[in-house]
Amino acid sequence: MALAECQGVAAIAFDGVQRLFEAYPQEMMAVKDTPKEWMQWVLKYTGVMTQYEQRCLQQKGVIRKLSEIWASEGVRMMIFKGQANAAFYPISNHRATGDIDCWLFGEAERGDSIMKKYGALVDFKWYRHSKISFYGETIENHRVMSHTRGNKKHQQMEKEFCELAQQCRTEEGKCQKDMGDVYFPSAQFNACFLTYHGLHHFTSEGLRMKQVLDWAMFLEKEQDKVDWSAFNDFCLRYKLDRFAVVMNCIVMDYLGVKDNKKITSVFDNEKNQNSQKFLNSMTIKEMARKVLQSTLYDDDYLFNSGKSDWAVRWLLVKNMFTRDKWKYRDIAQINIRQQLWQNVSGFLFEKE
Repeated sequence: MALAECQGVAAIAFDGVQRLFEAYPQEMMAVKDTPKEWMQWVLKYTGVMTQYEQRCLQQKGVIRKLSEIWASEGVRMMIFKGQANAAFYPISNHRATGDIDCWLFGEAERGDSIMKKYGALVDFKWYRHSKISFYGETIENHRVMSHTRGNKKHQQMEKEFCELAQQCRTEEGKCQKDMGDVYFPSAQFNACFLTYHGLHHFTSEGLRMKQVLDWAMFLEKEQDKVDWSAFNDFCLRYKLDRFAVVMNCIVMDYLGVKDNKKITSVFDNEKNQNSQKFLNSMTIKEMARKVLQSTLYDDDYLFNSGKSDWAVRWLLVKNMFTRDKWKYRDIAQINIRQQLWQNVSGFLFEKE
C-alpha cells in the first residue's frame, strides 16, 4: 500500500484488498498477526480512500464553476488527462487527482482574462499553459497540449492534437452532472494523446502506475471507438510505436485487458520494420518487464520533489546520459544530444 500511495493508486489498490477480503476473509485475516492490527490497517486506508473521494468531488465542483463561468462568456471548455481519464474507472472518485487540465479551443488567453475578472490568480510562468488558482485548485489552462519548443515534429503533432480535439464530445450521465457543461476528448484523441503523454512522463519525470492504469481503463471502455490503423500511423510518424507496443503488453499481460484483435495487429505490418528489428533483439515481454520495473522502483519523480528548477534541470540532463539512456534509445527512439539541443534552443530562443 505504501508503494501504491507513491504510484497514485492507493484507493484502487484498497478496492482490490476489499474484494480479496470478501472472497477470502480467513486467509486475509491470517496475513496479519492479530485482528486488532488488521483493523488498524483497514481504518488507516479507509481514511486514505475517503481523502481521494473528497478531493475528487471538490475538484469536480471547481470544474463545474469554471465551465459555468466560461460558458457564460461563450468559451467552450474541454477537460483532458486527470478527470477525463477518471471517467473510464468503475469508481471515478478513486482515481487520484492532480491539477485540472483544460483546453479552450484556442481561447486560452481570453479564458485567463475572464478568470482574472472573477478574482482568480493567474500565473503565466509556463509557456505551455497558465496556472489559475481558483477555489483551492490549480487549473492548467493549456495554450498547447504537447511540448513544442524547439521541436518541429512536436509542433506538427500539436496541430494534429488540435484537430482531434475538435472531435470532442459531451458525456451523458454522472460525470456531466458532476462537472457541468464540459467537453470530453474523443476516443481517437485519447488514444494518441495518452500514448504521447505517457512516453513523455517515462523519459523525463518517470511513469507511474496511475498512467499505466489510465491506459488500461481507456482500452477497457473505449477501444472499439478507436481507428487503430490511424493510431498506428500517428505512432509511426512521431516514434511512439515502441512505447505503444510495450504499454499494450503491460496492460494485457499484467492487468488482464482484453484485445479486440485490432490493437496489437496494426503493429504487425511492413511499416513497422524498424520496431520489429528492435524487438528481435529483446522480446516485447522482456522490454515490458523492464519498463514496469522502472515504473515501480526508479526514484525519478523530480518535478514535485521540492528541488529548485535548476537542480531539476541538471538531474534531468544527468539522467539522460546515465540511468535513463536506454529509455531514449530503446523506447523513445531519440538521439539524446539532438534532444538536449532542442530543449536548450527552445528554452533560449522560443518565447511563445
